[in-house]
Amino acid sequence: MDYSDNVFDSVFADCTRLLSINWNSNSPLSISKYFTSTSNTANRLFYINSDAEVIDDENEDIRPIIIRNGQIDEINLFDNQPLYIPEPFTAQHISYTHNFSKETQRGVASGWESLVLPFDVQSISCDSVEIVPFGANAVGYSKFWLAEVNPETGFTAATSIEANKPYILAMPNSTEYGSGNITGSVTFSATNVTVQPTSNEKTECAAFALTPCWSHINDTDSTYNEIYVLNDSTYTAPNQTVYPAGSVFVRSLRPVRPFEAYYTPANGAGVKEFFPISEMENGIRPTPNPSREGRGEASAVYDLSGRRRRRSLSPSPSPIREGRAGVYIKDGRKIMVK
Repeated sequence: MDYSDNVFDSVFADCTRLLSINWNSNSPLSISKYFTSTSNTANRLFYINSDAEVIDDENEDIRPIIIRNGQIDEINLFDNQPLYIPEPFTAQHISYTHNFSKETQRGVASGWESLVLPFDVQSISCDSVEIVPFGANAVGYSKFWLAEVNPETGFTAATSIEANKPYILAMPNSTEYGSGNITGSVTFSATNVTVQPTSNEKTECAAFALTPCWSHINDTDSTYNEIYVLNDSTYTAPNQTVYPAGSVFVRSLRPVRPFEAYYTPANGAGVKEFFPISEMENGIRPTPNPSREGRGEASAVYDLSGRRRRRSLSPSPSPIREGRAGVYIKDGRKIMVK
């Protein structure tokens, strides 16, 4: 019996919570027949474990993500849209883009956001220029703050992003930093990588845990009153202390979004109303002036041994302008001077 003869038109039209489908049939899969423009197919995975033909009218509004025999050429994950990966697959290229606009302040914990991704990140870029976390063994790059949960010490600095592991991160964004700011769309990507099944496994220390979130958690969910999220805007505590955006985990503050992580204290949700990051830093430096390693020196030129050849504000001539032959690094990229 032909499987497609038993599936009626627009069968997935109103299935907004259906995030993954296994098409175990050789029957043609018609995108326009089974989906509609209201199907909300962003991040919906369609596993095809056969040679079934995919009939695609190239309507971007109703195009799900097609994974054939465990492989896909390119996948761009949509921010703030639910994701469920039941089975691993290989992607030749995968990316996720998020807009960063929170301000940071010198000497004040601020601007932090949480993040979890289903793949090991190989490259991070802003405006097509590669950026790296502070502490990474790299010179000539713009840098940002990245922290993970260490079982012994709590939040500690991290230098890489692993699949299904929750992090907090902050991009320099202050008038005090001058050219050291990183704002706007930041893309996290990898090539020829195994995309892992989504996992809700938390990372924890003695005081708290950070748990990945792959779907929206709203005030109608049973866990809503038990979890804490980072404040998107200024938060005024019951004692009238004012906390800047991205500086405090607050209980039941707002819905949790996909690709975020939420905080839970070890002693239960009712212990405190909020937990400031400033009390949990344990060595992560949220607000130093990034110009020493950030964009303030992204225009500096280095040789291949990592030695600086010119400071961005130095009046001394650039080796490029001088015409010295060699290979240099500028803005994270190699430049050859002949």
